[in-house]
Amino acid sequence: MSKARNVLMATALAVVTYGSSAYAAELKQIATIPMPGEPLVSFDISYVDQKTQMYYLADRSNKGVDIFDVKDNKYVGRVGGFVGAVMKADGKSVNSNKSGPDGVIAIGNEIWAGDGDSTIKVIDMKTMKVTDTIAT
Repeated sequence: MSKARNVLMATALAVVTYGSSAYAAELKQIATIPMPGEPLVSFDISYVDQKTQMYYLADRSNKGVDIFDVKDNKYVGRVGGFVGAVMKADGKSVNSNKSGPDGVIAIGNEIWAGDGDSTIKVIDMKTMKVTDTIAT
C-alpha cells in the first residue's frame, strides 16, 4: 500500500473516530421498546419510514421482520417465515450469505425483504403476511 494511501486511510479513520464522537455526545436514549421472542443476537439492515414513523428490522434471531411504531414507541408485530441465522461450519459466526432476512425496505403498503434462500419476500403491511416470494 502506498504511503499516500496509508495517510488518506488514517485521516479518514481519524475523521470518523473524532467526528462521530462529537455527534454521539448529542445523542441520548429516549425510550426502550421491548419485543417478544429470542434475544436479538443476529440482525441485518433495517429501515425507518420517515413519513409513517415505522421502523422495520431484519431480525435473524427470530426469523422475521420486526415492525415498530417509533412515534408511539411500541412493538407492532413480527412477520415470520424467514430462514433465520445460519451458522458457519465453525459454529461461532453467522453465514450472512445463507441467513435471512437480509435488509428491508418499505415501498407503498409493502415491505420487501431479502432472505437467505435467494428470495425476496413481499409483505402486505395491513395484513402483516407474506403475499409474494420472488426468486433471485
